[in-house]
Amino acid sequence: MFGVSAVRQHPETRPTHRTELMKRILPIPAEIFQYLRYESETGKLYWKKSPAPRIVIGDEANHVNQKGYIHIMFKGKKYLGHRLAWALGHETLDVPPILDHINCIKTDNRLSNLRAANCFQNSQNQPNKNPSGNLKGAFYEKQRGYWYSAIQSNLKSTYLGSFETELEAHAAYCKAAAELHGDFANFG
Repeated sequence: MFGVSAVRQHPETRPTHRTELMKRILPIPAEIFQYLRYESETGKLYWKKSPAPRIVIGDEANHVNQKGYIHIMFKGKKYLGHRLAWALGHETLDVPPILDHINCIKTDNRLSNLRAANCFQNSQNQPNKNPSGNLKGAFYEKQRGYWYSAIQSNLKSTYLGSFETELEAHAAYCKAAAELHGDFANFG
């Protein structure tokens, strides 16, 4: 319509998506191992060497940014805490471009809560943002007075049916999410 294609490409195949993502991701500096200590049980990062006069050795590095993620200023650059936790926890500078917080808590940087993902997988593991119901995947059609369920996968929305209750609609969503999203399915 209006000369613009209505077909949207999958996020992983859009040429600018990965390029833009990679521009924002800073490589982990090797010297970070000298400055930070990581506790894998808690997911917290502590300064073991001070990179600036105002930073006290032993203090937790835990500034939360506007999006709710921990970020750490190091030598004038901002690094995401979960990326540093991965690097320190796995003792590697080779950190996957996208890390998923399994429990959706952006400040929980325990290694057991982090996993490598692609853009699509990371988008599947999202909490419920449904304005019409309390259960993920269940939507209320006010004009007709019934619940229905829908799921999105590969940028396609699939109608799963209409139901008498929110719980039935949610159950249909959960079944489809398990099949389509596998380990990255989030039920609510």
